[in-house]
Amino acid sequence: MKLFHTANLHFRREALLYLFDRAEEESAILTIAGNLLDGHRDADLDSEGEIRLPTQAAWTIEQFARIRTPTFPVPGEHDIWLPNGPEDIGHSGQWLQRVRRAGMVYGAGDREKVCGFNFVCVPWDDFDELGASNDDGVPSVVISAVPPAGTPISQEAGADVGSHEFARALGSFRPGSLFLTGTVHGGLGYQWWADLGHNSHAFSPGYSFDSLIPNFIEIDTNTGFASYMVRGKAIDRMRFAPAQTVGH
Repeated sequence: MKLFHTANLHFRREALLYLFDRAEEESAILTIAGNLLDGHRDADLDSEGEIRLPTQAAWTIEQFARIRTPTFPVPGEHDIWLPNGPEDIGHSGQWLQRVRRAGMVYGAGDREKVCGFNFVCVPWDDFDELGASNDDGVPSVVISAVPPAGTPISQEAGADVGSHEFARALGSFRPGSLFLTGTVHGGLGYQWWADLGHNSHAFSPGYSFDSLIPNFIEIDTNTGFASYMVRGKAIDRMRFAPAQTVGH
């Protein structure tokens, strides 16, 4: 299984389309750990200068119709807004549920077995049921915008931005599980992976500060290697498992 993992796209249109095209070209599963939209953009303002997140969401929903490879997006903090009247069905990250397509695009709360892994899509900062029903004999791929607390990938500007609830749930997953997260932007010397023990690892791609090509992590369960991709090229590589021993 080849998998591309990204996060923190922040409504960079070119970045999203680049990932869609590259994942399809390389027959890779795509996971997106939140922040497809951007609550800090200067574009798409209403008459009072407020950012129209629903406008960003509508464009993003249209683009998901073109994807031709299994894709697992979950919402992050930038993908959520408060209800704006009774007809606003997209608030609180619910708009991302509208990109679902059977057998192709999944959404928060979904669990799906693909290539010998249980793919688990975590709703924004909601870990209440994360530890349930994980003991069916296969490892998991868990996609969450928030990283588990107390790990190298949960550190941002001297603070731990991870979830302690998520960290407590890690032990309920089979050895060899992969935890794919976002939120943290990183910078020089960024730690993009964490060894969680029991042959399980967590990954976070950070944010591409000066490139329209998004950071992403290429994970290959056939070789057991993960590569950190910046500007479309691998700048670092690590072995997370022996070759051909994870999944099926």
